[in-house]
Amino acid sequence: MKFNKHVIPILIILIIAIFTFSAWFNLYEMPYRGGQEISSVIEAGDFTAYNAVNAYITRESILNKHDLTPLWNPYILSGTPFFIKPQVAVYHLQTIFLLLSPNSWLGIKLSIIFHFILAGISMYFLIYYLKINNKIALATGIIFMSNPYIINEINRGHTNILYPYSIVPLIILFTLKALDSKNWLKYGALVGVLFALQIHSGGQSIFLFTSVLFGFMLFYNLLGNNIPNRLVKVILIGTITLIILLGLAAVKILPSSDFIEISSRQVAFSFERSSGGGMPFLDIFFKSPIGILPILLAIPSIFYFKKKRYLMFFAILALSILILTASPLYYLLWKYLPFFDRQKGLSKAIFLFITTISILCAYGMSYVYLKVKNHNFLKSKTNYLSYFFVILIIGNFVVLGTHLEPTSDINEQINKNQILQFISKQPDKFRFQNIETMGIDWGIGHVSVPLGLEDVFGYDNIWIPDYLPAYLSVANSLRAKLYGILNMKYLTSTQPINITGFKFIKKFDDCGQDKNNNPLCQPLKSKGPYLYENELYLPRAYVVNHSILIVGNEDQSLQIMYALMLNNKFDPSNTLIIQGQQHINSYSQNFLNNFDAIILAAESIDQNSINLLSQFVSSGGKLYPDITQGQQSFNIQEIETLLNSFGGSYNNIQELDLTQKTYDDIFIDTKNQKGFLVLSEKFSVYPGWTARDNKGNIMAIHRANGIISAINLEGHENQVEFRYSPPKFKIGLIISSITSIILLFYFIYTFKSKIIGDKNKT
Repeated sequence: MKFNKHVIPILIILIIAIFTFSAWFNLYEMPYRGGQEISSVIEAGDFTAYNAVNAYITRESILNKHDLTPLWNPYILSGTPFFIKPQVAVYHLQTIFLLLSPNSWLGIKLSIIFHFILAGISMYFLIYYLKINNKIALATGIIFMSNPYIINEINRGHTNILYPYSIVPLIILFTLKALDSKNWLKYGALVGVLFALQIHSGGQSIFLFTSVLFGFMLFYNLLGNNIPNRLVKVILIGTITLIILLGLAAVKILPSSDFIEISSRQVAFSFERSSGGGMPFLDIFFKSPIGILPILLAIPSIFYFKKKRYLMFFAILALSILILTASPLYYLLWKYLPFFDRQKGLSKAIFLFITTISILCAYGMSYVYLKVKNHNFLKSKTNYLSYFFVILIIGNFVVLGTHLEPTSDINEQINKNQILQFISKQPDKFRFQNIETMGIDWGIGHVSVPLGLEDVFGYDNIWIPDYLPAYLSVANSLRAKLYGILNMKYLTSTQPINITGFKFIKKFDDCGQDKNNNPLCQPLKSKGPYLYENELYLPRAYVVNHSILIVGNEDQSLQIMYALMLNNKFDPSNTLIIQGQQHINSYSQNFLNNFDAIILAAESIDQNSINLLSQFVSSGGKLYPDITQGQQSFNIQEIETLLNSFGGSYNNIQELDLTQKTYDDIFIDTKNQKGFLVLSEKFSVYPGWTARDNKGNIMAIHRANGIISAINLEGHENQVEFRYSPPKFKIGLIISSITSIILLFYFIYTFKSKIIGDKNKT
């Protein structure tokens, strides 16, 4: 039986993948989420703690919430955007595996295995296209998919590296085909599709450096005869690639760019921060991320220096070294190319070196193979030499290569976590916090999110400074009250604590040991075991009848708001503080009359404001300072007296019913109450959240009590709906949908034309 010559190489790649990931095929086996507390367990990095959690949310949203695009993540940082974050993969191949798998844990593992295999196969076909022996192509594919760099990235859980990395050889392959053939439109479009896939995979950093590689290949093709024709073709290929890329990725790029402008990444990195000092030149080779063997095998390739295509890859190798060493070339990229000033560290550019060394390695093995073949006395041994290269590469990986870290049963971790199981069974809508987590690192979402628990903190890579550090830093001064505003009811700790306002509930049992005799709860802080209840906890949604509006300069009004919140007389159970717009004239008289008091910060009034404020005072409102009486300042005792007059009690709060249709769509039954609806969600600081009453009327969402949200209720609203649709998401979705439809029809037409052409030939 005659097999296609590509079948055996692909089967070998599959076998290597099965061998490598044999421990992953269990439904619930996941890498440890260890920490500094457990020296014998290697940290699993972003895999279990971040990407697997995001995969869980994606799957839950589609299958249980029936929402194909989860835009909001309610589980961490008291709620945060989801889809529009650059590293979150939703419109990607990974989602297919999530939907076809019995659980998200297996789904993301199968997706990683698939991309591991894809890396080997894509490099195999690239080398084969370069007219190199298919067994050498196989050896090169194994190098590219199993080198220490990519195995370490898998161990760290960096799917945003593996996914875009796996298709880099295909981008090179289709770029070469576009340059080599008359059918530049088809192959240029395919390159655009692959670039868009890199962006949707969460691999924006890999995309940036791959785009440099693509641009260099186009530029290099200009060298030679008939430059005008070459230039026209290069422009056409570059244009169609860019159009397809931007069209397919618009749904991700447009809303993400808006979010970045208000996030922790809003300020560009300095060159020093962006480059991280670069890598020492000698370390690139002698501490090579690809291993020593491939570099040694690449050395004979130098004898191909007269071949133009080889010289292109050699030049790309030089380009990768100039980037990795933070040379003036990288300075030019950082200074003049978009988004490079938002790139932190050059470690993500190592794949350029890995890719080109792999290709040069194929040339090196090919040179040795052909040299042996040209000697008659060794001709009969020639075919065995190519097998020898394959065996050598496989043996090097099996014996000396980097391997995957040990795993533990995550389902067992969740089920035997006594403290989180207890919290998850408590009624009402609330948040919790692990006291040892005070930032965005070392979260415990892998065990809390599957239990439906929402965290004040959490493991993330982008956040808004208004929340972290601003609000949470202030909140640490009065933890019970200000964390209570965030709907935080429970606090866990590894040690007994004594914090005013927190009542001790129970010390829970340990989780026990796993099959490897390691602590089952990972990291250790996830097990508690000490649980405390916040006595000043506030419901997720309720109505207050007393309110204060602060208008004026944004920074000053924010300072005043926090100062009032820290005052002992301020009771958030019955009083709301709203940070308003800069100018009092932005509001109507009817709206201002809803407030008990108005505080005027700098730049809040002009000569046209007196009449508006006079009517407010005459209707019984308090004004600080009361400029209608000629006052220019006020003292805190005046406001304390006002706050004290409001009374109130945490025991008398009526929690409103809340229904979460999807992660992005929330309904609150307001029951025709009058006052201000207080919602402990950060909707007010994220553009894209809208509120409507049951008649469809748009209602303004105000920033209140530092960071949360409030809506003025006039008494006729039976229900309020909050929906999230980030700015430009719909525009991006329309653009990407139209682009996808056009591409689909184009490729169907191309496929049918090819079939008809083949029939006519026969």
